[in-house]
Amino acid sequence: MTLKVDGIEFGYAAHSTIHDVSLAADRHDILAVMGPNGVGKSTLLKCLNRILEPRHGSITIDDADVRGIARSDVAKQIGYVPQRGVASHMTVFDLVLLGRLPYIGWDACDGDFELVGRVLEVMGLSHLSLRYADEISGGEFQMVQIARALAQQPRVLVLDEPTSDLDIRNQQHIMRTLAQIVRSTPMVVVMAVHDINLSLRYANKFVLMNEGTIYAGGGKEVITSESIRAVYGIEARIAEFDGTSLVIPQ
Repeated sequence: MTLKVDGIEFGYAAHSTIHDVSLAADRHDILAVMGPNGVGKSTLLKCLNRILEPRHGSITIDDADVRGIARSDVAKQIGYVPQRGVASHMTVFDLVLLGRLPYIGWDACDGDFELVGRVLEVMGLSHLSLRYADEISGGEFQMVQIARALAQQPRVLVLDEPTSDLDIRNQQHIMRTLAQIVRSTPMVVVMAVHDINLSLRYANKFVLMNEGTIYAGGGKEVITSESIRAVYGIEARIAEFDGTSLVIPQ
């Protein structure tokens, strides 16, 4: 399974928010989209999920244009978790069960319930299944949103700053869980993330965005002192510790 983005552009009125953005990811890839605030990371992710329609360019999954997928079927292909969700007064179990809506006919079946139970267990959320989503912490709710997207069984999982509301333990838990899922399923994860060092530990592909376009893309080799200076405007040293690269601001 291959996700390809080729030369997309999106903007409001005469202003382009992103332009000439191209990237590719294959099954089992975790692709981290990084860059300062306001460079178009969230806009790019919304284009992937067809929340926004690019003016130009194409987005394909296995050479099938995403624009040709019926909107009712997009959720079978692409799961999306925004930066901020609104917690409703329903149980965690029922909220995650909403991820099965693209597949449910008149009613959910035993298979849907079993799958939701497995997802909650994998995410470490089983103990919250009967709690109301608007009565749990912000970090717990963020993990519930990811669980709902996983319940869709998407081919591409799109996450906008998935660890921003989490403490360090849950950041590691989420990223380890995603890495395990990606290794065991034909899935691609595309995530916008600010924590470069967390990305270096778990992602295998990287895109650095600046001024609405891609400054550099590829493997860990694109994370250099020069690229950090060009994109973030700071001096940094790249060091190795136990086989993992670390960005150390100067």
